[in-house]
Amino acid sequence: MKKTVFILGLFCSLAIYAQDEQISNAQDEQISNVQDEQISNVQDEQASNTQKTQQFPQRIKNNLLVGSVDEFWQITLEKRVIVPEKSVVFNLGYDLPWMHNFELENWRNREGSGQKSDRLWNLKVGTAIEAGVDFRYQFQIKEISGERGSRRETSRPSLFAVGAGLGVRYFQQSTGFYSYSETFPDYIDSSGDKCRVDLNYKDVKECIRLAYLDIPLYLEIGQLSMVKTSAYFKLGVKASLKVYDYFAGYGTYSATGYYPQWDLKLGEKQKIEVLGYKTEEPYNSFDPGCKLSPFVLWGSVAGGINIPFSSIEKNTVSRWIFRIGLKADYSLMPISEASTSPSNPNFPEAVFRLKQSNLLGSGNGARIFSVGITAGIIFGL
Repeated sequence: MKKTVFILGLFCSLAIYAQDEQISNAQDEQISNVQDEQISNVQDEQASNTQKTQQFPQRIKNNLLVGSVDEFWQITLEKRVIVPEKSVVFNLGYDLPWMHNFELENWRNREGSGQKSDRLWNLKVGTAIEAGVDFRYQFQIKEISGERGSRRETSRPSLFAVGAGLGVRYFQQSTGFYSYSETFPDYIDSSGDKCRVDLNYKDVKECIRLAYLDIPLYLEIGQLSMVKTSAYFKLGVKASLKVYDYFAGYGTYSATGYYPQWDLKLGEKQKIEVLGYKTEEPYNSFDPGCKLSPFVLWGSVAGGINIPFSSIEKNTVSRWIFRIGLKADYSLMPISEASTSPSNPNFPEAVFRLKQSNLLGSGNGARIFSVGITAGIIFGL
């Protein structure tokens, strides 16, 4: 009987030990699976963080001061502080230039001509296109934070930037007279006789084309954010070197002489070359008769907005930024010099420059004022 009880007890002990062993193995396996899953999650998070940090400029990656990239990303995008210190700007522009000459604004017709004095010129707005590339630098403000012994120097972008670059511009302008008349009541002709000379100009048109190589230098106000739409304002100068010019003039010209002592009018029906009298004679000219300035200095202002290609919703930061705005340029120097050639070979006292450019050669020369639209792409370095 005692032997039987001993065997039963031994059997029960073995059964209980086997069950405990199975439970222990199951628990170990569960713990191992949890650890593997945690390791895998950490590795995935590290890989994700690595991928995200690769989207940031090196300067930003070196200054991660928060616990994770996700935290940095959210804080950065909400505060919108990603401002490239250096950038390259690719520009395109379309302008509406207006070429004018102060001397011509003082011209007046003779009395009785029927022409309004303020409508002598039929000045058409021209067209101009430009393209260029600029290097832009955003000024930085240095700050020192922390206590003595653990101070840290940081920098943040200021509101000011400077830029310089290289570009090309092409102008095209046409202008003309509705009509213009001049009278010399006491003119002495080449024969020594006194007469009254009437000069009339009709259908006069001048076409001017110019091309320049530009070197702009400007100060810009505004922060160029890579994640935030921002505004900008530029004030600067452009140094321009003339690389191409073209001039063409067209019109008709009449000159008549009235001799009261004989009640005779010459040149009304037939040409008299020796005295310079002619009627409705067409002419063409391809020489402006003056020197075009090889170097011109311009004042320039512009303003607009910067639109980044970054997406806060998609958690992506792009180095590319789109820029669009309005601009205005004015030549601080005349684009042409005053003509030294006689205005009219037969009547040197005439104001109108026959077969020459009146717009370019009169007075102290012409200037250009233009307004237009500018657009470009910016790449943050």
